[in-house]
Amino acid sequence: MPQIVYVLTNPAMPDLIKIGVTARSEVNRRIAELSRPTGVPLPFECHYAGEVGNHNENVEHLIQRLFAKSRVAKRKEFFRIAPEEAVYALRLARAKDVTPQFQKKHDAEGAKAIEALERGRRRNTVFSEVGIAPGTQLTLSRGKNVKCTVVEGNKVKFKGRVMSSSAAAVKALQDIGYTATSVSGPNYWTLRGKTVFEIAKRKRRKRQMTGTEENL
Repeated sequence: MPQIVYVLTNPAMPDLIKIGVTARSEVNRRIAELSRPTGVPLPFECHYAGEVGNHNENVEHLIQRLFAKSRVAKRKEFFRIAPEEAVYALRLARAKDVTPQFQKKHDAEGAKAIEALERGRRRNTVFSEVGIAPGTQLTLSRGKNVKCTVVEGNKVKFKGRVMSSSAAAVKALQDIGYTATSVSGPNYWTLRGKTVFEIAKRKRRKRQMTGTEENL
């Protein structure tokens, strides 16, 4: 029976993802179980779900081994990597993208909390500070030739309208069938094959190594 390898994110833990595998009928139950503990301020979200056949039943373990150095704890399935890195690996494994089936809308309270978090991140992830100048074209990681253009004010221009990278990512994803209503734009817009999240993370790491004050 085909299984689903899922990549989960949580708005309250932007640097971590969870990679797991389960039967198709169990994905939403697993997300609910993880979101239930009182110590989790916001529910987990399905960033990506890939269906793999029986011959690929070890895909989850192979991916976890691939990112072993970024694993938070040996007995935990949490990794400190950009979510799209795991997606790229699943694509190489020829997983069938079934993500929209497991994406749910947040209630009003949750949506408000996520928007507040995203506003803070948009202030902190400034395109110019990570070497992305106005006029630069970014490509959606999930779409075929879906692009936006960086403009002044830490915004992007998408389909003729100026907006945040997160708002543009939501619209772009919905155009290709996804049901997400709130996402982090830096996790989806890419430059030369790297997401803005990955670029910012590398810049941050480089500044820390050189002793430069972190400003991302």
